[in-house]
Amino acid sequence: MENAGCTKIYKDAFTGKQSDRPEFNKAIESLESGIRVNILNIGIMDNTPASKLIRSIFFVFAEFERDMIIERTQEGKTIAKGKKGYKEGRPKKYTETQIEYALSLFKEHSYKEVEKKTQISKSTLVRAKRAQKR
Repeated sequence: MENAGCTKIYKDAFTGKQSDRPEFNKAIESLESGIRVNILNIGIMDNTPASKLIRSIFFVFAEFERDMIIERTQEGKTIAKGKKGYKEGRPKKYTETQIEYALSLFKEHSYKEVEKKTQISKSTLVRAKRAQKR
């Protein structure tokens, strides 16, 4: 880009779906009216009919690719749901055995002591204790 005459280069490592893109926001703030975009392997993109056509094609392909990603993700989820032992969501951090052990310690220990012994957070212990009562 420097070889093409760019004096200021903004670089983000986020996808288009990401809403908070700091460098993109800086680039937008620095824009002036009458801007022309130079796509290095295509040329200047301005408000001519040809440029509008190319821009529209880019947008359509980007939307198509996003839809394909969503479709493949949904297909993968459907396949996974059909497999034995599938559970949606994040895997549990602690096993049932670890939770049961931690709950058994409450007979002689406080939350703070159990938390220190097991490294299981108080909020997780409270949820497990509530679930145990049901």
